Amino acid sequence: MLKRLYEDDPQNSVQSLNVRVEGYNYGDLPESLQEDKYTDPYQVNKGIIYDLLPAGTYVDEESIKLGTWTWGYNVDSNLSFTKGTDYRVEFNRDWKSSGRTMMIVRFTTPENTESKQYRRWHKDSNRSGWKMTYTLYNPYTNIADRGRTAVNTVGYINQDDTTIWEGNYVSDEEGKYPRVTDLPYYKTIREEAAIANPKFTTSVVAANMNFGPITVVEANFNNTVSMEINPDFIAGQCKLYGGSL
Repeated sequence: MLKRLYEDDPQNSVQSLNVRVEGYNYGDLPESLQEDKYTDPYQVNKGIIYDLLPAGTYVDEESIKLGTWTWGYNVDSNLSFTKGTDYRVEFNRDWKSSGRTMMIVRFTTPENTESKQYRRWHKDSNRSGWKMTYTLYNPYTNIADRGRTAVNTVGYINQDDTTIWEGNYVSDEEGKYPRVTDLPYYKTIREEAAIANPKFTTSVVAANMNFGPITVVEANFNNTVSMEINPDFIAGQCKLYGGSL
């Protein structure tokens, strides 16, 4: 999970980060041995991304871009997926009573065409996968309340029973799960996926999102009156790797 330097917007009292999340299978084979019979089982074609956003932050859905993995920071426009057809996004607020929003992205890689190879093993990079970018916003008031460093946790579940994905969250036994603070929020996801199909394996990673100092003093003050039951007022309120050849 990678992110660029934050951008400051004093006029709207918010800072933002451009975040990149990617998941792929990779190998260590010379190009002469990268035949389809060896690499096809490791092609990444279908899955679900679970991104537990830092508390108090939000994502502009229109900023989300998803596509086939390629070199570079951005999603290749020639290999990008179509929202509503190839992938869909949902936001689950107060996920598992965490006070945080879970951004869920379900995708199926498009079939190849004569001009576009969406489903492929990249022989030059020895891998196959997906890449997603989006803009994460953090209001000044939230930075003042929670500090300049926020943790973003991302889980990925393989949903293709013809693909091998060696997830890092195998079980709750010692040595079979990643040392991630937010792991309990992925426990049910992993268990349900494993019951549905043993090949629907899970990976979870986390990274710090670093924001800047507050530059506008009045942004630290906020008054709110509400007459409805809104989760905002309830008290108490990346890279992923699969198998390798």
